[in-house]
Amino acid sequence: MFFRRLNWNVVGWFRTVSAISYAIIFAGLLFMGYHWVKDGSPLRLGLSFTGGTDLTIKYSKPVTKDALAAALAKIGVTDARINTLSKPGEPLGERWTIETQHDFGNNSAPLNAALDSVGPRTDKDREASAISTVGPSLSQEYLLNAIKALVIAIAIQFLYVAFRFGWNLIFGWVCVVALVRDSLMMIGIYAVAGRRVDDAFLAAVLTVIGYSIMDTIVILDRIRENVKLMDGKPFDTIVNTSILQTMTRSVNTLATVVITLVALLAFGGASLQNRSEERRVGKECRSR
Repeated sequence: MFFRRLNWNVVGWFRTVSAISYAIIFAGLLFMGYHWVKDGSPLRLGLSFTGGTDLTIKYSKPVTKDALAAALAKIGVTDARINTLSKPGEPLGERWTIETQHDFGNNSAPLNAALDSVGPRTDKDREASAISTVGPSLSQEYLLNAIKALVIAIAIQFLYVAFRFGWNLIFGWVCVVALVRDSLMMIGIYAVAGRRVDDAFLAAVLTVIGYSIMDTIVILDRIRENVKLMDGKPFDTIVNTSILQTMTRSVNTLATVVITLVALLAFGGASLQNRSEERRVGKECRSR
């Protein structure tokens, strides 16, 4: 109820907020063009979309990331993402996860030999290790299915909003424009930051679409109610009042998401933080 009593001109911020969002989208498009020219793809795709090798390796004694990077560089792997993965009671540095776009599915002997040269591994350690590969054909199919999922999600939500507001298509188009803009902002930030997109990225985009459509529907529904209750007042005033009336709910929803994300960032481990380790590893290997 706090925001209802504020005399904020939220509608008056429209041009400024829109300019910021479109600047982020424009910057994202520029960087996507840069990545397209440099890497052949608008975004830096992860293993799920490009194919490659993902493995977990266990050692009897702690080893360093530098040693792993140097061993991988000897077999031509300079794009690896190397993260530590320790279980409760295990010393840090005994268990690691490695991702590379090199496909070792048919011949993993060079990879195993390189990793064995880093430190001792017992038979029990080898049993605790695991290697999986994603072939190019499977990754392309996964990418197409991901695009289909996004298109289907947007189409279904457009139809739902149109039905919810008595098949008034303008409401549906407003929601679609809002969620497309929000999604493009997130994709643009990923492109500017140069982060790899993977399964978690796809889930995040779908989550953004869900929250965007939910907030937009709530505001539009309140606008529809206030048009009757505030008959005769300027439409900008009706919209501004409707936004302030629903802002408490939006802030509370955002707060729950932020708390969850902070917890994941603090306690989720390196695999959930989408670190661009491969750039630093590649640089270290080349410097050697």
